[in-house]
Amino acid sequence: MQSVIEALLFVAVLIGLPVSMLLTDRASGPQIFDRQNAVRRILWLSAVVAFIISAKQSEWLPFLILPYLCFTFVIAGQGFFRLVGRGPTPFSELAIDLGRVNLAVAGMWWTAHAWHMHPLGIREPIVILTSIHFHFAGYFLPVLMGLSGRLLEYGCGVAMRRIYRIGILLLLTGIWLTATGILLGGTIEITLAIMFIMIVVGMILITGIGIWRVSFGSFDRSRERFRNRTARLLWTGALLCLTIGMWYALRFALRGSWLPVISIPGMVATHGMWNAIGFTGLALLAMFIMRPWLRLKFDPIPFSRLRGGLRIGTDFFTRHKLETATDKQGRALSGDHIGQSVRGLMDRFDSFQSAELNVKSVPVSIRDFYENTRDYNLIVSAQWQLGFKRAGRLYARWISRRIEQMNFPTQEQTTQNFGQEASRLLSRIFPINSERDGRNRVRAWVRGYVRPDGSVERAIYAAAYSEHSDSNRTYMNIAFPVPGGNLTSILRLEWRPQRNELLLTSREHQKSPGDQGVYLVLPLLTIRLPLNESIYVWVESKSKKGRAGFVASESTNANANAKVEADALLRARHDMWLFGIPFLQLHYEMRSERLTPA
Repeated sequence: MQSVIEALLFVAVLIGLPVSMLLTDRASGPQIFDRQNAVRRILWLSAVVAFIISAKQSEWLPFLILPYLCFTFVIAGQGFFRLVGRGPTPFSELAIDLGRVNLAVAGMWWTAHAWHMHPLGIREPIVILTSIHFHFAGYFLPVLMGLSGRLLEYGCGVAMRRIYRIGILLLLTGIWLTATGILLGGTIEITLAIMFIMIVVGMILITGIGIWRVSFGSFDRSRERFRNRTARLLWTGALLCLTIGMWYALRFALRGSWLPVISIPGMVATHGMWNAIGFTGLALLAMFIMRPWLRLKFDPIPFSRLRGGLRIGTDFFTRHKLETATDKQGRALSGDHIGQSVRGLMDRFDSFQSAELNVKSVPVSIRDFYENTRDYNLIVSAQWQLGFKRAGRLYARWISRRIEQMNFPTQEQTTQNFGQEASRLLSRIFPINSERDGRNRVRAWVRGYVRPDGSVERAIYAAAYSEHSDSNRTYMNIAFPVPGGNLTSILRLEWRPQRNELLLTSREHQKSPGDQGVYLVLPLLTIRLPLNESIYVWVESKSKKGRAGFVASESTNANANAKVEADALLRARHDMWLFGIPFLQLHYEMRSERLTPA
């Protein structure tokens, strides 16, 4: 039995791991993690040489296993940093990344076996079998299901995608529950094992049906159709092998209650071989033919280098000498804004044209607000969601009011009610040093609460605005300095004609992945947070209630623009979510000073 187990592990290391790495890393753009990949290749080659030597000198295995242990930790590190830098979605990539993390656990159990260690009091053959579990069930199973998900998440309907995502979450949880059951034994082990078997069978059905639906008739040329048909048959064969492997797992879990007893050596010869050779081998070959390359863009996002201290405040950019000097007309005297006056959050709204945003359809009032933001007065009020009101007051009292950043109002107001409790904001926009920030054409927008005498009481926001583009769209790139780093919100813009509103959101687009998200940027680490925000901006007519339904056209002249502006009021709703749960709405009124009656 021991020789069979080690043979399975060597096959996984020599063939399975390099093929799976090729499939999971391969992207249409530049390769990712170049430096880490070089280290990974060296460690993998060292492990291969070490295993070849250990086949003849088995007493050297405790020392020869160390390069492989380092290799698994490099793989796990890549999975971890890819996960925290991207966030948990899409779930196909979540499965791949957590599978990589599980590989380090597999390496540690194999090392414990080589050094004759007994972690948690566990003895052989359970130690080496636990390594087997994390190699195949912990690494190859989620990685292969994640590779199939790359096809399903972008090729199937909404219902199939949702079922797949639920199945992936259950699968990733079940891997660890099964390992926990092995440690605890008894009824708990049997129950958790049966649950995991049911989850795997569910994933077999989901991915089997999904791959055939995605692949059928998706290619026109005969050669590609043949290759695709071959891949479908290989994937189906792999799932059948996995089904047979789960049948033997069920027999072992029930311990002869209803089915014939199967021993541990019998499990290795049946369950192990069907899963390792049958499922893993055929599935890797099928995926190699299907080529579900990485769809996400891993080109680096240009994050700001700004770092805050214990207090941010309205004077943050002045204290840190980041503000660019200007002449009497407000034109910048240096930097990439030289000779220009920074008036808004963006220089040209037209630069955000994309498949989701036809800038010609956006009302002139909204475009003017973003290009001439400093000409607008703002009023803001808050509406904390049920369950977050007390937490919001504590956050304001102990954190935001002290550091003067993201200092949200605590007053309760409805969307239409801007009475005495609403807060008037005083804002200022000015260019800042782009070289020190690290992005292009950066400008600061500082907003503070106004006292009755007109002075600024404290900051609500101090943020540095920029923009960057990928192959799909241009994003707003907003950095909020916080203690030790900055909080960056990457927003994509979308015009929603059915509601006559502009949407700026950090939430993922269903069909077009991108950079949008909320990130915590620290000196050595960038983490995508489980936070999201969406800002809805619309024009509300003063003469008649409701949203104005007009659009701007290139033929609109200046006088007509002014007439439209004078009869319009800009409103915005800012929704925020934590772990997908809404916790705060901010409501804004924006009025242009140029059009305010004397």
